[in-house]
Amino acid sequence: MIAAAANGHPRRRRMASAFEDIYTVPTRHLRQSPTAVRIRLTAAAFGAVMGTLVLFGWAAGYDSLTRIFPKLSAMNPMTAICVILAAAALALRPRPDARWIRVLASLIVATGAAKLAQLGLGLPAGVDQLLFPDQLGRAVDLPPSRMAPNTAFALVLTGGALIASGARNARAILLSQAASILIIAITLFAMIGYILNLVALYEVRTFNAMALHAAIALFSIAAGIISINPDVGVVRILGDKGPAGALARNLLPFVLLVPVLVGMLRVSGESFGFYGTQHGVAIQVFANVLVTFALLMSSIVALHRSDQSRRAREAAVARSEDRYRLAERIGRVGHWRYDFETGTVDWSDELRVICGLPVGTEPSLDTAFDLYHPDDAAAARSVVEQALREGCGWDTTRRIYRPDGELRFIRSHGACERGEDGAVRAVFGVFVDVTELELARQEAEAATASKASFLANMSHEIRTPMNGVLGFSELLLDTELASEQRRHVTLIRESAQALLKLLNDILDISKIDAGQLEIAEEPFNVRHGLRQCIRLMTPMAEQKGLTLRAALDSSFPSDIVVDGLRLRQIVLNLLGNAVKFTQRGSVTVSLGEGADMNGLRTIVIKVADTGVGIAEERMAAIFDAFVQADISISRRFGGSGLGLSISRHLAGLMGGAIALESKLGRGTTVTLTLPLTEAPARAATGDGLLPLAPDGPVRSGSILLVEDIDINQELVTGMLGRLGHRVEVVSNGEEALHRAARLTDDPDAWDLILMDVQMPVMDGLTATRAIRALGGRARTIPIVALTASAFAAEIQECRDAGMDDHLAKPIAILDLAAAVARWLATPTPVPAPAEDVAMSSLAQRFADRCRESAHRLATITAALPEAAADEVDALLAEAQAIAHILAGSAGMFGADALGSLASASEEEIKAVRERADARAAAPRPIEALAAALG
Repeated sequence: MIAAAANGHPRRRRMASAFEDIYTVPTRHLRQSPTAVRIRLTAAAFGAVMGTLVLFGWAAGYDSLTRIFPKLSAMNPMTAICVILAAAALALRPRPDARWIRVLASLIVATGAAKLAQLGLGLPAGVDQLLFPDQLGRAVDLPPSRMAPNTAFALVLTGGALIASGARNARAILLSQAASILIIAITLFAMIGYILNLVALYEVRTFNAMALHAAIALFSIAAGIISINPDVGVVRILGDKGPAGALARNLLPFVLLVPVLVGMLRVSGESFGFYGTQHGVAIQVFANVLVTFALLMSSIVALHRSDQSRRAREAAVARSEDRYRLAERIGRVGHWRYDFETGTVDWSDELRVICGLPVGTEPSLDTAFDLYHPDDAAAARSVVEQALREGCGWDTTRRIYRPDGELRFIRSHGACERGEDGAVRAVFGVFVDVTELELARQEAEAATASKASFLANMSHEIRTPMNGVLGFSELLLDTELASEQRRHVTLIRESAQALLKLLNDILDISKIDAGQLEIAEEPFNVRHGLRQCIRLMTPMAEQKGLTLRAALDSSFPSDIVVDGLRLRQIVLNLLGNAVKFTQRGSVTVSLGEGADMNGLRTIVIKVADTGVGIAEERMAAIFDAFVQADISISRRFGGSGLGLSISRHLAGLMGGAIALESKLGRGTTVTLTLPLTEAPARAATGDGLLPLAPDGPVRSGSILLVEDIDINQELVTGMLGRLGHRVEVVSNGEEALHRAARLTDDPDAWDLILMDVQMPVMDGLTATRAIRALGGRARTIPIVALTASAFAAEIQECRDAGMDDHLAKPIAILDLAAAVARWLATPTPVPAPAEDVAMSSLAQRFADRCRESAHRLATITAALPEAAADEVDALLAEAQAIAHILAGSAGMFGADALGSLASASEEEIKAVRERADARAAAPRPIEALAAALG
């Protein structure tokens, strides 16, 4: 009915809401307040004591116990028994088993009803006379001691109220309270009649009168019955903390007491002869009107004050809500609440704005879940269901579609609301519109990916010519050179090595930023590794007249588990800085053992110098990339400022840290701390700067070199020849695949394949997969990647394609020797003299290659207009191959501009081949490259 009323007219909805406050049966009424419990138990105790004393008085013949005052009506023994039964029912009411309470209440109803039937039908004897004939026979004097009809009626109401009070139906509880209020009225009239000596208030016609102490006992029992359900019905209003409850509690005592007191004064005045009956009635009426007016005015004032306070609170709440809505609007935050018991969903206005819904929209759970992106809806529903089931919260980011189709990114926070019994009652959530932040994050990730791609491409472009510079300078140094020529070649190699170190530092920083730098923990001889670092830096220190000392704790474990390569990199960076920035004095490297805050063992490596030191205000930024202690440092000593930044990141990735202590002009001490894990005895396999070669006799190997650039072919072939290996060269992956087919007939055809990655016709990755698919010896032959790519993802691509190892360009002869030795089980041989490779000859060959390429490109340009459709792509493929070869070799001879133009032309020709107007668009990049060559 309430629900039906709520669906109708607004006024009916308000009425229904008001009645809901009265009719609703809260679940918490089973757990009564302490005040209600005290009232109920006090009423039960008072009734039990009163009834027991009266029964004892009847049994022992003490009239003082059966009557309060002489000549007053005595409490009937059956009334006393019923009072005791009612008191027991009140005491048992909280028990979950209500059967005994109903039995006791039914006995009370039966007793009262039997007495009423006797009086109504004029029967000669009642239940009390049948059960207590002797006791009642002794008390036949005035007044008679029979149960009064008003007492019998009050007992019937008492038993019915007790039965109804235990119901879970709101109407039954209201009937219980109504019956209790009627009992209070009957007994209150009787008590007032005794006080004012008005017999008509406590005696019905010529029947027996209600005893005064029976009225008092039944009054207390009725109050105890009302306290059973203090949160239901009209009593709920009386206990309310609002103005209505306060007004009722203040007025009711006066409404009850004032007429009694005024009546007593009137009767007293009449009895003393102060005035007659008419004057007494007039005085009583006037006093009642005056007191009622005073009470009414005080109530009006109290209500006015309460209303003013309510309005102030409502205004404060309204201001708070306005600020809350403003905060939600500014922060793009909206909230929602799902009531588990009623199934209703409430949304804030800002949440509707975030979701693109009209302000008046009444949402449901289905409406909410329909807004989610199809890929996120199931997960969002699962989160709410889990929260209702387990009472947990959440913090997720989801996508929603507004009704206009706009996609928004929403961060959702949520928590559960629990009731007093701990059960989940509702779920409360907050939506934060993070679309701009999410788009910014995606742009940042795209920028990072673009930077990584750029660095990968630049690495390839720089490492390819660096391969030639370093490789051929090493080969030249092994030939017969004049002293001046040897010095020049040595300077070329040292400059190239410095450039390569800078390139490696930049790539390391990029890998760290992209999260692609990996740490490999393996056994490592730390003392031997530090000695090697010191030996490498000794020539530089001696050249400056510095003393390079080592203080390596002999008790420190020889073999530990650590990334030896990265540890050496850190130590070399620290040593390099110490030697670079020290003009006189010494540099000391120490190794020892320490402990962290948790008492765990640590490696402690210190590099102390007596150099220029660092100003205190610059120490906080010294570990930032491209930052040095002073602007003049880079001018005086050189360097990029990347060493310490990389070292700090590497230490962090290895679970350690770097600390810095310095005083300007008095030197610097850098402390590296790493977790210490001892390796098993004799487990360390690498304690030098180069991989250890396996033991065994020296033997030459047969190697298939797959490389498309002829200068690189000649360089690697020369290096392998000096190492004593036989080499066969092919120019692309397709030729390598044809050659690899020989392995099925001749498994010993080659011992190793060196495979370039970027090649025309068929790249190295595709060729490797195809070779592995041949089976037999082709599946197991070692394949080592030769590439300028140095990022972890690209190295992993090589491994995924089936390659066994990776050798980055530019290639040093010792690195090449170590890589070949790893797979051919031969130690690194000492390079032996071989035939010279003349750089001038190669330069001449490159110049001839440029002239031939220019001529061929001109021929292709002239042939394009008249070529058939199927010939156009073949001509463009040839032009693309020419550009690729020039891009890979131009940098070796200082033709950087030509290399960049060739690389750009290669990409443009590749793009033109995919267009429908290839014939018309192709000449421009081809002619530009031909013009640069001419």
